[in-house]
Amino acid sequence: MENVCVFVHGVIVVCRQIIHLMAQSIICFALMRFLEPGIMEVAVLIMAMAYLCVCHSYRMMYDYGGYTLDITG
Repeated sequence: MENVCVFVHGVIVVCRQIIHLMAQSIICFALMRFLEPGIMEVAVLIMAMAYLCVCHSYRMMYDYGGYTLDITG
């Protein structure tokens, strides 16, 4: 039930951008599941920061100075 509530809240708040949150979560989960401890933490950190950096850079190019709510904060 909690997962459904979180998903519905995400759809209401960020609408179409929920796909980015789901993709990032699935990729991070796959890295945690299949990589060895020791490198897994670094790989997840790098992937998550790189993904958000690309999303934020994209938003800054097309909506610089705008006030919009999206997944990059």
